[in-house]
Amino acid sequence: MGESLEEFKNRIKKVDGPRKHKVKNSLGIRDAFLYLQSRKWLNIGQALKEQTFQRIIRDVNNLLAIEIMEGNCIIFPERMGSLEVRKQERFADIVDGKLRTNYMVDWDKTLELWSEDAEAYQNRTLVRDIKSKERVTIFYNRKTADYENKAYFRFKPNRALYRILKQNINKGRVLDMYAYGTAIH
Repeated sequence: MGESLEEFKNRIKKVDGPRKHKVKNSLGIRDAFLYLQSRKWLNIGQALKEQTFQRIIRDVNNLLAIEIMEGNCIIFPERMGSLEVRKQERFADIVDGKLRTNYMVDWDKTLELWSEDAEAYQNRTLVRDIKSKERVTIFYNRKTADYENKAYFRFKPNRALYRILKQNINKGRVLDMYAYGTAIH
């Protein structure tokens, strides 16, 4: 007797074993704390405990996340650019004999297809979600930024932020999304 759909999904997703991952080439809150501490706090007045410093950073990050989830644009001070919620039209093109698309993969239907059809599993055939007309992204706009080596900076929000943003859009809480951002320049 073959394995069930749930067993197949668990085997493909590898949910049974431990997941080990390590963030590389990235700086965190502790690195920022140590930098400021080694520079005598850059004349901000007084030193902070590490726990207080971390709480301030996390609270500010949470407030920024709430603004993004509501679809608002965040313009950073000191000409550091902005974070914008943008919408993109979906497309599918054939370039050099290969399909190029920005439609999202529907993983539930893809795994169902793979469990039923061994050839589709071998070819790694993907099932795309073609129902939605637009794709929402959170974009770090460096156009107005004025610092060196802009190409080395990147902003990648976590999945939870995208999920809540999508829920707010579906509920009608986010109305002002534009193809080229919402920032006032």
